[in-house]
Amino acid sequence: MRIDVMEDTCSEAHARPVFRGVWPVAITPFRPDGAIDEAASCELIDWYVEKGVHGLFVNCYASEMSELTPEERLAITRSAVECAAGRIGVVSTGSFGETLDEHAEFAKRVAGCGVDAVILTPPAFCRDDDDDLLSYFLEMAARVPCMLGIYECPTPSPKKLLPVAMVAQLAESGRYGPFKETSCDIDTIRRKVEVSAGSPLAVLQASSPLLPDAMAAGTPGFMGPGATVAPELAVRIVRNVEAGVDVGRDHQLLCLTNSLITHGYWPAMKFILGMRGLSLGYTCRAESTGAFESYQLIVEKGWALLEDEIVRS
Repeated sequence: MRIDVMEDTCSEAHARPVFRGVWPVAITPFRPDGAIDEAASCELIDWYVEKGVHGLFVNCYASEMSELTPEERLAITRSAVECAAGRIGVVSTGSFGETLDEHAEFAKRVAGCGVDAVILTPPAFCRDDDDDLLSYFLEMAARVPCMLGIYECPTPSPKKLLPVAMVAQLAESGRYGPFKETSCDIDTIRRKVEVSAGSPLAVLQASSPLLPDAMAAGTPGFMGPGATVAPELAVRIVRNVEAGVDVGRDHQLLCLTNSLITHGYWPAMKFILGMRGLSLGYTCRAESTGAFESYQLIVEKGWALLEDEIVRS
């Protein structure tokens, strides 16, 4: 079933981006007092543009979205769109609330920030029933006049992976674009690519270890945390896979970088970005920086070993 867009309330400042290439998942910088640091956010976006990424996913799991108020979610989304200024695409999660009505209203507010797509996660109130979940996605498409996207978010746990048949129906609707796919299974990825062929739906899978194989299977890009701290490396891998150039060494570096992030995740990403010269600090709301201190030396020494090869031109 194809669902038409009424009046697109997403970004009109620049042409809608093709959802391909490298889309880092964005962290949210906080000042030591816990307030959002908008200046640091803009500095980070400028840095991503310099590194050649194609877009940015803000207000996501990496952004500590569950720890933000509704107004803060809108604020970081609006700020990202303004700072990106059409140089790269911006997408943001819009599925918050306890009911479909609340999700639709908040998604419209996110769309009004000028994003290139509003991302939806499987909501708790219907994620255990595939028929209800499909109805949710189709009803959101009917209510929200904007390009939409999908995010197989790790929370609530266990995460909900969309069945291939559902992906096919959402692709057929013509209303879904970026799809952050997190199955970490190459056969599943390949099937989702196949059923979405010829539609706007773009499978931007999140697994660093699977990146070359996933692109060989037809995925148009990458939306994983490895790109958050080493965007130029992810860009290089995607470009070289498309050109048929061997990426063996670079792929190893990306996987090792990804392993560093597992030591703390939010503070680890912020700490590495700080080592890269960005003025972020590593204050988090989702995890205490004190808990990260036991891993800090591992991350510091690991990044120092990898950095020279990762940032080579």
